[in-house]
Amino acid sequence: KRYEVRVDTCFGDVIRRCADPSRDKAWITEEFVNAYTKLHQLGWAHSVEVFDREGQLAGGLYGGRINGLFASQGETLNGLDVRGLLPLMVKGIAGCEAGCPADARRVVSQGYGNFALEYIEGGILTARAEVSGGKTFAVKLFPNF
Repeated sequence: KRYEVRVDTCFGDVIRRCADPSRDKAWITEEFVNAYTKLHQLGWAHSVEVFDREGQLAGGLYGGRINGLFASQGETLNGLDVRGLLPLMVKGIAGCEAGCPADARRVVSQGYGNFALEYIEGGILTARAEVSGGKTFAVKLFPNF
């Protein structure tokens, strides 16, 4: 089963799922949701969403972006730490427009959790991991050039 990653298509759904009071160690209040929603409306907060083949929201993260720094909160997808993976991959591809920096190769060589990381010529980083039922979750990041 393949997953699709989207950005800012359902910010409200992502933050509400993260705020679900039935989740273990829930701490996100209604005031917090309202504040981040306002930041999203102003263009300062964003979400990254993961959808399954049926188009259902399977997971995601939200965070704030200031001067190129994106700090996030999010959930895991079947035990995979997507929240930690994405910033690592972004760091790895930063600067790839001038040729692959050592960071991308270091990220791949060190790996991350249960993800298999790969560098593809041109600055592309991919991450793959097996999720329940032998299905694969994959993320591919491209440098912006």
